[in-house]
Parts: sequence; C-alpha cells; structure tokens
Amino acid sequence: MTRILFICDGNKDRSPTAQNIFDGKNGVEAKSAGILDIAVRRVNQNLLDWPDVIIVMVNAQKRFLKNNFKISKNIYSLGIPDRYGYMDSRLIKLIRSRIMALKLKGFRVQH
Repeated sequence: MTRILFICDGNKDRSPTAQNIFDGKNGVEAKSAGILDIAVRRVNQNLLDWPDVIIVMVNAQKRFLKNNFKISKNIYSLGIPDRYGYMDSRLIKLIRSRIMALKLKGFRVQH
C-alpha cells in the first residue's frame, strides 16, 4: 500500500479531489490537508509523518512545508492553481496527467 498525502491551501477543492480520485484504488491510501488556518483539515507534523509521498498543488505550499515542518521525504508539486471546484472534470484530468508525469515508483494512474 502506497500512502499519499495531497496538500493545497484550504483543503476544499484540489487536495480533496485528488484524495477522492486515488484513495482505495491501485494499492493507494490517500489523505488530504491544507496549509491555511481555515483549512478543513489543517496539515500538522503527525499527518506529514504518515505518507510515503507528499504531493502539493503549487510550489508555494512546498516552500511553506519545508519552512514550517521537519520533512525527510520528497515533496512533489503538480503546479495546479486554485481555480477549480471540487471534482471538476478539468481538475480531475489535470491531476491525473500531472501525477502520471511524475512517474512515481510503484504508483499507477488508471483513467
């Protein structure tokens, strides 16, 4: 089982969509969180210690994590701006294509 933590700003649209797409499929357990105080699920050190892989939506979130937490694993950025709603078909397609482009070991994306 590969554990993936998806992170965005408010944990309302992008990261929950990614979690929904991948959790429980192809040997993946996924969770999501946000970096802002208003996030539905706010990122914390325990949550960051849980996954095998951390995936953020934009580089600013990666910088925030590195500046505020102790992280010993790689953080990947999908480069997806905050302009899509939860489960928007364009967002789903973008997340899948960007994840495939990462070519993460042991992780497959089904369409």
